[in-house]
Amino acid sequence: MHAVQNCRPDSSFFHLAQRQRQKHLVYDGPVRLILVFRARLYAVRVGVCVMNTIQSAVWIEDIKRTTASTEEKLTALMDRLSDVEARLEFLESAETDRQNNPLATKEDLKLLWDKIEDMENRSRRNNVRFVGIPEGKEREKPAEFIEKLLANLLGMEKRCEVERAHRVPTQQPPPGSKPRTILARFLKSSDRDLVLRTARMKKELIWESHRIMLFPDYSRATQQRRDKFKDCKKILHERQMSFRLLFPAKLIVNTKEGPKTFDCPRKAMSFIEATP
Repeated sequence: MHAVQNCRPDSSFFHLAQRQRQKHLVYDGPVRLILVFRARLYAVRVGVCVMNTIQSAVWIEDIKRTTASTEEKLTALMDRLSDVEARLEFLESAETDRQNNPLATKEDLKLLWDKIEDMENRSRRNNVRFVGIPEGKEREKPAEFIEKLLANLLGMEKRCEVERAHRVPTQQPPPGSKPRTILARFLKSSDRDLVLRTARMKKELIWESHRIMLFPDYSRATQQRRDKFKDCKKILHERQMSFRLLFPAKLIVNTKEGPKTFDCPRKAMSFIEATP
């Protein structure tokens, strides 16, 4: 707008030329050329001012578009910054909670696992596993069958009351397969201990031409630990060496120098192989 104001023509000269035309004055050659030149110069100045105004408007529009784009980017950056601040606040809060409530260490987890395993083994304390009994012999009353079997198999006069009994696993095996184990739970733990002690004293148990074996019932983890001594027990049996496998998994071998205790199957095997 300022450029247009600066480009206004010389009004005095314009009016003078108009008055001269109205009076039908006749100018000579040089004066006419000057008038024409000044009129054209005025038109050029007006055109330049108009072009400058248009160019300024274009520049303003470009600035507006650039400003709008910049504002959008700034808004996006502010949103991302707010998100980062929220996540940082969450992490700081989580770290504070972690420090106030530290995670369990490996020792704590092991202690907890040992307690759970001990509780499971205690819940199985009254159980005995009967291996080798043919399928179907117990019919529909497995608890009564086990009580009668103990009287015939172990020659026990005292009745050991069986609370319940069943085959494990429950799925029926195909014909000709190895019979499933019968898991029996005694009403009293003392009866269970008496049955296992009597079975160890008998050494070999035969019932109707079938070899029957009795085992205590342990948790899976405990049983896996005890199974690691299986090779050691096999060699000890072949050499007729006296031994015991105590709970949960501790092998005691009786030697001339006295009992030797092993918690590690490898160390136990090394000792057995080195013993003449």
